[in-house]
Amino acid sequence: MSVKNFIGYPRSTKEFHDIKEAISKYVLPGFIPENKIFGAGDYVMTQGSCFARNIADALGSYNVRVIHFNVQEFINTTYANKVFFQYATGYENPMRQRDLETLKNMFPPSTV
Repeated sequence: MSVKNFIGYPRSTKEFHDIKEAISKYVLPGFIPENKIFGAGDYVMTQGSCFARNIADALGSYNVRVIHFNVQEFINTTYANKVFFQYATGYENPMRQRDLETLKNMFPPSTV
């Protein structure tokens, strides 16, 4: 977002009285896609611990079919997530082949 499109933070606590309006005005601009990414009947996968589970539950309340893959905190890192999604999408990187092989052994296709 360029400086000229910058949306300032609410200047008064009064602006928080209508929280939906405050979110629409200060949080959402620039982050809402023109077309829906998914909808009711689609499958969405969340990965992680409590935050991802809460997102999965919220999506499920809108009839979105959600698969939640619980990952314990000790491996729920940016790097581990990157390697996992590379594996899940079939991305092959010779530099990371050892990491992908480790994941394949930990999560055989029949369990994912």
